Amino acid sequence: MKAVEIQDDNPLAVAIVSAIRQGDVDVVGSLVREHAGLASAHIRDARGGTRSLLHVVTDWPGYFPGGPEIVRLLIDAGADPNAAVNDVTAAHLFGHVGLMYERWTSPAAERGRALLLISWDADDLDSPEVRAGVEALGSLQEGELRRDERFVRRYYYRFALGYLGIPPESLQPPHSP
Repeated sequence: MKAVEIQDDNPLAVAIVSAIRQGDVDVVGSLVREHAGLASAHIRDARGGTRSLLHVVTDWPGYFPGGPEIVRLLIDAGADPNAAVNDVTAAHLFGHVGLMYERWTSPAAERGRALLLISWDADDLDSPEVRAGVEALGSLQEGELRRDERFVRRYYYRFALGYLGIPPESLQPPHSP
């Protein structure tokens, strides 16, 4: 099922992005409850790029107040942490398939940022590649994806502080002889 798209200047898009950036968990929760499909919606900008609300949570500067609670709220309301934007899912900065915050950028451009890592598998968030690529990791958190009050599956997340901008060898181009 294709996600609902909302233009970034739409008052609903402006309100949800503002609430996320301010860390207002109550307003985010109210908006998601009042507008069916909002948690999994994609926001389209004037250039034609899209991003999910999970991408907004991890936007520059890399951390907003209430980030973990908002991530849990959005996923519980139907946001998919592995959803593609612009109909493409790319390898993320640590080499596993996952979401990007807005659009593909080089790992070097992300140097120093705090990242919110989300995965269906807890081991992905504690891999040697992840540990080698950041200055510090926050504690591993666990949540439950529920739809219609029924358990669907577990997800895991943690903050990574001080991304070092070094992609894993699996993403580096081969050296020519």
